[in-house]
Amino acid sequence: MTEPTHTFDALVRLPEDQVRLAAAALWYATDEYPHLKVAHYLGQLDQFAARVDRANARTPEDRIEALRAVLVDELGFCGDRNDYENPENSYLNRVIVRRRGIPVTLSAVWLDVAGRLGWRLHGVNMPGHFLISMTTSEGEVYIDPFHDGRELRETDCRQMATEMFGPEFAWHERHLERIGGREMLLRMLSNLHSLYLLRQDWRRTARVLERMLALRPTDPHLAVELAQLLMTLGESGKALGLLNAMMQQSLPDAQREFLDRQLHILHTRMAQNN
Repeated sequence: MTEPTHTFDALVRLPEDQVRLAAAALWYATDEYPHLKVAHYLGQLDQFAARVDRANARTPEDRIEALRAVLVDELGFCGDRNDYENPENSYLNRVIVRRRGIPVTLSAVWLDVAGRLGWRLHGVNMPGHFLISMTTSEGEVYIDPFHDGRELRETDCRQMATEMFGPEFAWHERHLERIGGREMLLRMLSNLHSLYLLRQDWRRTARVLERMLALRPTDPHLAVELAQLLMTLGESGKALGLLNAMMQQSLPDAQREFLDRQLHILHTRMAQNN
């Protein structure tokens, strides 16, 4: 495996408990904002945590309220309901500046601030709408940073899913599973991937795929999609190198056969272009 040249790629190779989620999210944002000062935004999050800490909250219920009082009532963090598909909503630096975001990036703010105080909140990978959770004396409470930090129970989450996907949606308890920082980063990047793909912004789509591949370095489907985009962008040599490197990974036979077919297609395209 080659040594990473991007700070984000190097960070996500570390054990997850050594990686500050907000720092990793800010480092991938440097692709779009190359002059971004990561330390500046981490410092702002630290300041937010200091403000929350003044509440001297001890119980889970009081801690949720302290987070809401500062992040929502004082600082104004809320969901961007008017321009949801704005890519700025997926870049943490812009979320911090604009105080607007989508569920997963707003959740990253809440989780980072809580984490600075040693409070145990968790990301919840609910389909269609990311949440965070905390265990209280009355059980698990789900918090919705997009809607001003409102508190939900499982029945509320099920109702939300029905409203988003229709009555035929099959609810399962796994829809409220906790996830770690890497999966959160992947969800943030996946949102950007979808936005840029829809806009046919191939350069930015390829760049986001590079960061996604850093999180899932043995995913042949990500590698193939990136290689195809690189071919479209006229970077056939880089595309070929990417797939050849993926072939060096320890992969199941089916994935290796899939890659082999894609390499054949790539060689054919390169021959036709010469």
